[in-house]
Amino acid sequence: MKVLLINPPQTFYPSSEPPAGNLPLGLMYIAAVLNKAGYKSEILDAFMADYSFQRNEEKINVGMPFERIKQEISRRKPDIVGIAGPFTCQIRNSVKISDLVKQLDPSILTVIGGPHVTTVPKEFLEEARNVEIAVTGEGEYAMLDIAEYFEGKKKLNEILGIAYRKDGKVIVNSNRPFIKNLDELPYPAYDLVDMEQYLNPKKIGYRSFRKRAVSMITSRGCPYNCCFCSVHLHMGREFRANSASYVLNHIQYVV
Repeated sequence: MKVLLINPPQTFYPSSEPPAGNLPLGLMYIAAVLNKAGYKSEILDAFMADYSFQRNEEKINVGMPFERIKQEISRRKPDIVGIAGPFTCQIRNSVKISDLVKQLDPSILTVIGGPHVTTVPKEFLEEARNVEIAVTGEGEYAMLDIAEYFEGKKKLNEILGIAYRKDGKVIVNSNRPFIKNLDELPYPAYDLVDMEQYLNPKKIGYRSFRKRAVSMITSRGCPYNCCFCSVHLHMGREFRANSASYVLNHIQYVV
């Protein structure tokens, strides 16, 4: 069984911040957990890999053209496609990929997670007819449970932190408890992406940044309530951090 995790292209408007690309760390953590459990996973970063700037009236689409994404999905032949669903203004691109998947093969299981679907899972699935499962909250162990469901080892009603359809109705399961000990997670699957795309100082949005640098996640959750930020809605209000030794070892591993 193969799981393909896709970071979708992004759309930018006249008032948008300039495009800025970095590692798809959420997908990389999910892939690492899947691989540790013995599943085969791949990552397609359709925002950074072979990206192009496509102007559509006032909008600019940045990333792989959708026809090229469709070809990649066809070539890789996944059983499950997990799609990153970032902020609400970008969710249409995620849904578009689910449409492409079902055009290719209706038997492929389509899953989307991220901030948008976490906050409005029922409304999202009522509109996105080609998405079968929405993951709410942290996705690592939910996606592992979904892989086991695909193999017939679990039932959907047993999986915490997901929403799905049953008999035409959207079912929203109970929330999955947040991971207390972040040190239990393996390092992100750096081996599944072309690191040079992210370390190159000429990458999207970093043309004036002269050093080879990437972002890392060392904590999750936030107790505050900033009006522009949804992190407490999908990562919880409790601040959780990796241990100092984990962070130092992680930095050394990346170096």
